[in-house]
Amino acid sequence: MRGDAAAASYILVTVTPGEAPDIVARRIEALVHDVTAQTRQEFAAQERKVINDMSTDVITIMNLVGVVIGMTVMALTVYTATLARRAEYGVLKALGARTRQLCSVVLAQALISVGIGFLLGVGFTLALAAIVPYTGLNLFLQVRSVALLEVGAVAMTITAVSAILPIAQIAKLDPAMVFRGKMK
Repeated sequence: MRGDAAAASYILVTVTPGEAPDIVARRIEALVHDVTAQTRQEFAAQERKVINDMSTDVITIMNLVGVVIGMTVMALTVYTATLARRAEYGVLKALGARTRQLCSVVLAQALISVGIGFLLGVGFTLALAAIVPYTGLNLFLQVRSVALLEVGAVAMTITAVSAILPIAQIAKLDPAMVFRGKMK
């Protein structure tokens, strides 16, 4: 029934007991123009999709920022750890170690350091994923093996790249500088 246009527009839809909600929703859509009628389940699914779409972008950006910061810290750590041992590398070079051997040592040190950090980070993440469901938070953490492999590969690549500058400096290292006391 259509009501008086001056008072208000309304449509009366009667529902018989046991009538399927999706049939009622389609009847409403047929009677009322420019209206989308949904069942409770359809509405809930649509709202969940909107929330997930909005939060996925924010979480993706936060993850990217976290990875960039972590990689930067890792690169700086490898760089400073290598440069801190420049005098030792100079002594090894003076004792006959080849530049290639020293470069291998620098790269191995960097990969071991980052590997240990990566394993600790994965352990912490897995522990957090196991603990969070018991906190009562409406939060679900999923750790995918593909994501771990991707992050591990990026970490190892950044490690190798961050070791290039110290390796270049060690290759140019003059062993005599160690004995003259000009290297700190």
